[in-house]
Amino acid sequence: MAPDLHDVLSLDNFVSSRGGMAEILVVAVGEELVTATADLLAGAGHTVVTAVGFRQATNVLSQSNPDLMISPIRLAEYNGLHLLLRAQLSHPRLRAILLDQAHDSLTQSEARLHGAQYLVEPVAADILLEHVSTTLSTSPPRRWPRKKATEGMHARVEDHLGRVVDISYGGLCFDLPELTEVPAEFAVAFPSEGLVFHAKPVWTRVASDSLSCGAELIYPSHQAIASWRRFVDAIPDQPSEH
Repeated sequence: MAPDLHDVLSLDNFVSSRGGMAEILVVAVGEELVTATADLLAGAGHTVVTAVGFRQATNVLSQSNPDLMISPIRLAEYNGLHLLLRAQLSHPRLRAILLDQAHDSLTQSEARLHGAQYLVEPVAADILLEHVSTTLSTSPPRRWPRKKATEGMHARVEDHLGRVVDISYGGLCFDLPELTEVPAEFAVAFPSEGLVFHAKPVWTRVASDSLSCGAELIYPSHQAIASWRRFVDAIPDQPSEH
């Protein structure tokens, strides 16, 4: 009989190793090192990096580019879905396996919506390895497609009303009249929808009487991420121009 995952990999614990085929980030909430976990994944040829809790995981993600993240749904005051959404901001092609202590259909739907495998503990070691292999063999998620903004769509940036050109889960592009620069961070308000988000410029282009800017959204919370994505999803796809 295959050992139970709690005998080999409890995400209340974590381990670290260096290996080969893929880089896998294992996130945990506890301090104890379980060396069998490293043997399990490194034995399959993978490099394993680890993090204890949400904050350490975000730090690791800022310094590395894993192919796969394995995380529990429950991460103290945070959760694995929140971590995945934050991770996808800088790693949009990141694959993920999320482990839950009990089945929750809403959480399962959310996980799948964001391209993650959803498993319920306990998971046998051979089943985990099978899901790791399957997940790594699938094509990584595509970068977020940009949507052409609807005609007349405007946003207020630094008290200036600008025209939105296109928009995606990661951010937006807009034109602002009578500006030559934008701050390092700024609020983007959509008056007609009553929404306000925070962003930072990725690029700017100045013309004689206006400024064009591509901006990346800054998400302070899981709720802000979800709110922005619902807003983007509600924008109808525009027909292609021929």
